Amino acid sequence: MTDLDALRAKIDEIDQTLTTLYKERMDAVSEIADYKRETGAAIYHPKREEQVLQRVMTMAGEENAYKIRQLYKTLMRQSRERQYEIISAGLSIEDIIGCSISPEIRPIRAAYAGLPGSYTHIAAETFYPEIRLVSHDTFSSVLETVALGNCDVGILPIDNTTEGIVADVYEGLLKYGLYISDSITMPIKHCLLGLSGEGKSQITKVFSHPQALGQCADYISNHGYTPIPEINTSIAARRVSDEGNPELAAIGSSLAAQIYGLTILDENINDAKCNSTRFIAVTKQPVINPAANRISLSFTMPHESGFLSNILSIAADYDINLVNVQSLPLPQKPWEYRFYMDISGSVYSGEVKAILYMLYKELPEMHFLGNYVDQA
Repeated sequence: MTDLDALRAKIDEIDQTLTTLYKERMDAVSEIADYKRETGAAIYHPKREEQVLQRVMTMAGEENAYKIRQLYKTLMRQSRERQYEIISAGLSIEDIIGCSISPEIRPIRAAYAGLPGSYTHIAAETFYPEIRLVSHDTFSSVLETVALGNCDVGILPIDNTTEGIVADVYEGLLKYGLYISDSITMPIKHCLLGLSGEGKSQITKVFSHPQALGQCADYISNHGYTPIPEINTSIAARRVSDEGNPELAAIGSSLAAQIYGLTILDENINDAKCNSTRFIAVTKQPVINPAANRISLSFTMPHESGFLSNILSIAADYDINLVNVQSLPLPQKPWEYRFYMDISGSVYSGEVKAILYMLYKELPEMHFLGNYVDQA
């Protein structure tokens, strides 16, 4: 046996000992969880954990202090996870998220942003082809009408492969206390829309929603057009139609051209040809389809080093796919942020229940935004 083989054999023996000790530690943790379940004692004790960390760092010596600290932070996080698993198993998901859940929705009216011909209108028809669709000028108006119960569901864009998230929609979900009940991703192929019989040469200004203008920024710049933001792509198309000025054009859908009597002067003008937008259906009450496979969460956290990494590690510990993480600044708290996170899974799985329970207990602010079918 070579020296290397001997050293590897020694490490294998150490690993066997570590594994045995790990199992013994987790058995003790399980007993602690039983005690805390009976007494209602808190699982997370930051001061107690810091005392343990300081002790093991001293034991490990200066050379290994930082590494042993990281190792034990992981070990203690997994110990808390075991406790949350045991305690959350006796809770319903309603107990954890703090509201009742419906297994299905049978809407009569759906609100959407923009006029007929907007991409959100197209998404609404895809979601609900047989119910009444109600047009609203703004995202906020859609959210508000659902919150007030005037419409059963609202259809909104939430993120785009080119321009990223729609911040107003994310923040509106929290403001109005709504939930994502469904999701669909659709390809977006922008068209340049102008007056019938007029070519592109006379155009000086193009109107559209800021995200659409951003998705076509190179095209607009290359043609020397002046981009002018409008509330919605379909409202932009109607404006060009109403004003009857050959120097004006809109960026929108081919359906908008048909509806507002405009000519498609150019097709597929978005800079990234693989341009897609994810649209969501929002409701007052969480609606969770048995086939739901995506969970959306929002949270804030202490301004501490490594805290976000620790949260992301929780999903990794359970081998749960982290689909998306975004952050938006908190205006009232400079240099602090609200995070939006999507993970794969169902709230009815034991692992996800444990994760949600852990986040609700350990974060200063946590919101469940929905568990839904994410349709490609």
